[in-house]
Amino acid sequence: MAPKRGRNRSPSPDPEGIFAGMVVFMVGTGVQRRRLQIWKQKLVQMGAVIEEDRLTKKVTHVLAMNPEALLEKFGKQLVTHFRGRLVLYQWLEDSLTSGEKANEDLYVVKIEELNKSLSGSEASEDQPSTEKRTRYSSPVSNSKDSPTSCSVSETPTSPQSESTSVYKPPDLNRNITEIFGKLINIYRALGDDRRSFS
Repeated sequence: MAPKRGRNRSPSPDPEGIFAGMVVFMVGTGVQRRRLQIWKQKLVQMGAVIEEDRLTKKVTHVLAMNPEALLEKFGKQLVTHFRGRLVLYQWLEDSLTSGEKANEDLYVVKIEELNKSLSGSEASEDQPSTEKRTRYSSPVSNSKDSPTSCSVSETPTSPQSESTSVYKPPDLNRNITEIFGKLINIYRALGDDRRSFS
């Protein structure tokens, strides 16, 4: 009798998937457990290998929600010596949504960002961090000399700010539903008399 397939057993990987050749370590800080589990399954289904326990030399990509999560998990020393790519989870979201591997360069966590977040966490609690300043700054203020308004209006389009957005699963039926939507509009435009002939 064949052994029963376990509930937590991952599906067989696709050697030609869009993530083929990648060895991924996923930082769980700031991510819901169920979402992390789904992402792991999708990565394995599409050819990636998940490194569960620790950061090894085989790891090619580390996925994290933000630079602070990386620092919390590994510390500055280990992160600066890592030779792979440090990428935001938004890259994975966009890759799964589009069905093809998104450009990693747009989602790479740079070491400079890590240094800024490290210095920001060491600052006193009386001073709000730049992240908090952008959250509370009003979009109406046009003063260019104030420290809170410099390039605040441009930050919502960055991949980092989108990483905190609500999860939107990919619409795999978009092309089909668009066509049927057009057909429905055509029939509505023809009126009730024409509908009986269809």
